[in-house]
Amino acid sequence: MAHESWDEVCTVCDKAGTMRCGSCKFWPAHKPLCGRPLDVFFFPPLTPIEVEELERVKDKPYQPYSPAHQGGTFRQYITGPALGLTWEVFLEHVRSAPSIASADSSQSQGLRNDLLVRSRTHLLLIAREKDLRLHLSQSPLWHSFSGAAERHVERCVDEVAETLGRRAWDREEPWRILNGFLRQELVRIAVESAQGRKWGSRQPVLDEPEVSQLRWVALGRPLVELDRATEVPPQARAFLKAACEYALERTLEEQCVVA
Repeated sequence: MAHESWDEVCTVCDKAGTMRCGSCKFWPAHKPLCGRPLDVFFFPPLTPIEVEELERVKDKPYQPYSPAHQGGTFRQYITGPALGLTWEVFLEHVRSAPSIASADSSQSQGLRNDLLVRSRTHLLLIAREKDLRLHLSQSPLWHSFSGAAERHVERCVDEVAETLGRRAWDREEPWRILNGFLRQELVRIAVESAQGRKWGSRQPVLDEPEVSQLRWVALGRPLVELDRATEVPPQARAFLKAACEYALERTLEEQCVVA
């Protein structure tokens, strides 16, 4: 999938390409973004299986990243003062995807992203409670990514709120400001988990040499996009940069051990 800021270089493999999408082993990972506007991040809707799982665990304790939303069950968060949605309206948001040509409002798109990332993070945490040995690479890709995306977005939103004493951004704003960074984080997490049984496949998506080749590209690109995202608040920027640099250092240490 070509990205404007990469001068027609593939988002995944770093090779030249003139088409937005082509034949790629990561096609299942970035297919939901294909054809969508490049300025705001987009989440695929929940699958029927995810909806069923969420129905089963909606009354389990909700453990969001931000302390402001902690306490109560997931359903109570959705239907409580923070959002004030009925469960039925919530399901309408997360089950469907607006058409590419849709003139959906920015508030609605931002709300949809918020709901989807929280839904999948809730499913991720419930699964890890059942099996403490469950590694992120063994979880569905969009669940693993949602856990990371929630932390990144909430860091920015909380800092803006603390600095200005209010929610200064509309719901779409963090998904626009962090859009490029999040797209590269999706690639990074996809690469990191590509040796596991991902995306419905019983076989690894990539073999070890392919993972090693792509890993450094995937680790470095979020830092580049973070530098471009000039509206990211300073403390959140420092946190995200430190997280990226830690991932690079950890990978280097792992390769040194193997060598």
